[in-house]
Amino acid sequence: MVGGAVVVAVLEKFGLTIGQLCFVLGAVCLASAVWIFRVLPTNPLRDFLSILFRAVYRLEVNGRENIAKAGPNAIIAINHVSFLGGSSRS
Repeated sequence: MVGGAVVVAVLEKFGLTIGQLCFVLGAVCLASAVWIFRVLPTNPLRDFLSILFRAVYRLEVNGRENIAKAGPNAIIAINHVSFLGGSSRS
């Protein structure tokens, strides 16, 4: 944070306008994001979808380790719990 503030102060001292400063900072951020995505050992799209499904849809997988035990004809059943179901309590 301190290093970034010093860089911004130096760029302002050289006479960059606010628009030019935002462009430079945006370009640096974009370049660092591309570099990080290339260095990461995981797939960013898969990670994004995983975060999205957990945050929005509350997707939870249980028993994945049992699929190999079931053999080649495993049946995967999806259990969906909904508040719109037919159970009515008075």
